[in-house]
Amino acid sequence: PDVVFFGESLPAEALDEAAEASARCHAFFVLGSSLVVQPAAQLPVIAKQRGAKLIIINIGETPLDDMADFVFDESASTVLSKLLESDVS
Repeated sequence: PDVVFFGESLPAEALDEAAEASARCHAFFVLGSSLVVQPAAQLPVIAKQRGAKLIIINIGETPLDDMADFVFDESASTVLSKLLESDVS
């Protein structure tokens, strides 16, 4: 399968592409991640440093909560369901 298993390294090309996309985004959503596994945990930092809004949706604290524009200490399914049900125009 084309996946990265626990303990394996990310392919360098995939990580480079993710870093480039993070640098270009306007909003970076973190869904259900403790943000402790490197180097992937640096992607939201790259986005924030380039001016993106950082939205973290995770049960429990993350090391980047203080950096985030919005933090939801709930499950992603709960937050996203509420968002879809709201009348955001």
